[in-house]
Order: sequence, then C-alpha cells, then structure tokens
Amino acid sequence: MDTTENGIVHIRQPATAPQPRRVMVFDTTLRDGEQAPGNVMSAEQKVAMFRRLDALGLDLVEGGFPASSGEDFEAFREMAQGPRASRICAFCRAAERDIDIIAEGLGSSGNAQIEILLVGSEIHLEHKRRITAEEAIEEAVRSVRHAASLGFDDIAVAPEDATRGSLPFLERLLKASVEAGARTVAIPDTVGCALPHEFAALVRAMRSWVGPDVILSAHCHDDMGLALANTLAALEAGADSFQATLCGIGERAGNTALEEAIAQLRLNGPRMGLATDVALEPVIEAAHALREMIRLPLMPTKPLLGTEARTVTAPTHLGWARTAEAWPVRPVAALRPNAVMVGGTPRNAITRRLAEAGVVIDIDKIDAVCDRLAADPTPDRFNDHGALVALYREVADSGTGLPG
Repeated sequence: MDTTENGIVHIRQPATAPQPRRVMVFDTTLRDGEQAPGNVMSAEQKVAMFRRLDALGLDLVEGGFPASSGEDFEAFREMAQGPRASRICAFCRAAERDIDIIAEGLGSSGNAQIEILLVGSEIHLEHKRRITAEEAIEEAVRSVRHAASLGFDDIAVAPEDATRGSLPFLERLLKASVEAGARTVAIPDTVGCALPHEFAALVRAMRSWVGPDVILSAHCHDDMGLALANTLAALEAGADSFQATLCGIGERAGNTALEEAIAQLRLNGPRMGLATDVALEPVIEAAHALREMIRLPLMPTKPLLGTEARTVTAPTHLGWARTAEAWPVRPVAALRPNAVMVGGTPRNAITRRLAEAGVVIDIDKIDAVCDRLAADPTPDRFNDHGALVALYREVADSGTGLPG
C-alpha cells in the first residue's frame, strides 16, 4: 500500500512489473505519406526509400497503391520481389481489379499483407460513395473473399473515416469482414477529429467485436494535432499495431510521425506496458534522408528533427543535461540538447564540464573562462568538451584570461 512521509505520498511499486507488450510497427510513408502535394516520389526514389525502411526492423512497410498508376505498380513489384526483411503491404480499394494487380506485383514472393479500403462512416456512404450500408458490407465481404481466393493469408481491412462512423454500422462491417477472412483491422481517424479517450474507446469496442486474435492497428491523422496522442491512447487501450510515416508526412496536416512514436515507446513504453525493438537513431536518420529526398521543409522546432528542436538557453539549463532533455542516463546522440549562450555561463556549469573532461581545475581561472564565453557565445565552445578544454588552457596559459 502507499505510504505518507512528511506530507508526501510515496506510491509503492509492484515487486515485479508485468512484461511489456511488444507493439507492431507499420510504416506508410510510401503510400499515405506520399499522398500530399510535394511529397511525390519517383519509382526509383520509392524503391530506395523502401530499402532504407526495410533496414529499420519494422514489421510492415506499405509499398504503395499499385493500382493507382503503372509507375506505382512497377515500384511495388521491384520492392516486393527484391530482397527484403520486412513484410510488405499493398493498399487497394474494395475492387477485384485492384486486388488482382497486387497479386501480379507480388508474384511468388509472398510475405505480404493486402490492405483493403472500406467505407467506415455514414458520411462517406452518402456523400462519397453514394451506396447503402448493406452494399458497403457486401462489397467488403466480396473483396476479402477474393483476396483469400488468390492466396493472401494476411488480409487487412481499413474502414475509412471510422471515427465518424456509427458503432452499429462499424460492428456489422467488421464482423462480416473478419468472418470472410480478414486478420487485421486498421482503425483510421481519417480527418483527425477524435479525442484520445474517444479513440481508445473505439479500440476497446472493436476488440469486443472481433475477438482477441484479430490485429488492431491505429492509423491517425494530425489535423487537430492529436495523431501521436491518439496513437498512444489506442496502444494503451489494446491495439496491437500502429501506422505512421517518417516526418509525419501525409495528406493535409499529415500522419503520426514514426520517429515521435518510436521515441515515446523507447522512453515511456515501460510505464505504458509497451515495448518496441525498433531503434530510434536509425529512424531519425531515415527521416532526414526522406527530408532531403523530397526537399521537405521542416519547422525549426519540429520535435526530434528541427534544427532548433533541442536548443536551450544558457545559463538556466546548462548545469546538468537532464534539466533540458527527457532522456535518462545516456541520451540518444541525435537528441542531446544544444546550448545557446545568453548573458554568460554559470561557474558551476563550466567547472562541471571541465571536470567531466578530466581537467585539473584552477578555480581562480573559471571567471575568466566565463568572461571569454560571454564575449563569444558560440554554442560549440560550451557544448564541445575539446573546445572548452582548449579555451580553459588558453586562459590558464595567458595568466590574465585576456585574449592575445
């Protein structure tokens, strides 16, 4: 039980924490991520980016929408039939022709998932597809059965706009799809309108409909800035997988950013009972490679990737790295804070840095080092141990602390 000492409640942790549940990671950079102005990639670029994504150790990489164009088909065929470690996914509409094209692109390569887009809300039934709920359910069943007849053993369905669909309609749609052979249900928040607690409730409802053996995968958009929050809420509520894109690219405001989701799972996963074996630094490197490939402009403060995302202002945050970063002990190299000098650096921070570098310090020289740094507030002179040590030795050798 909890205890109270000096008015502070101390929460007793369980003797043994439950084993974290491994989360499946699905990348849709090459499909949903590309569906925005400026993000279009050539077939060669897509294949090159697929190879980089394949090396990250992801569970699934969506290779595109093969039925959308001849170029997309050729790129998908090269990805699918070439060497790869990841399971490849192909996106299609609930149409036999689309499914046939994917089967042709795969050839005999196998190790693939097909994701079939369904109608997931009454809004889309009436205003986009102009069909009835019964017709949408029949279309779903027919498409899943056709994919199964072609040998697909991993069939996913994605009810578009699910977060605005009525629960009775969604329940009928998904139960029919699973009975027809679907093994995965993607849960799209297509227009990014759900709140985290609402999305979590939808995940729990879907789990009650489809049972424990069907994989539930969160697919969130960032129109209202909640894609990452909704993704994490879905995983905590029992979703098995999430779909994301490098840099969060995608239609309108984009998708869940893969690098941000992986960072959260690496940092906070244990507290959430979740785990991933995907390393963060290679994901960040892949995100930067994508940014260069498509010449993607980023806000300077974009989390993890922006040029100013880890910049802090001295002297308030320079005494200890943990005051300006979330990462415990050894921070990921790409996430170490960058210090910008403002009005001088405190003596204790300088002393600490020099001591970390193994310098035997003459404390009387520290004020002179502070003065020199304040006169030339180049961040690297503080952040780089070698530069700081060189400055200290220059000050010590000069005897006065003055340049020249």
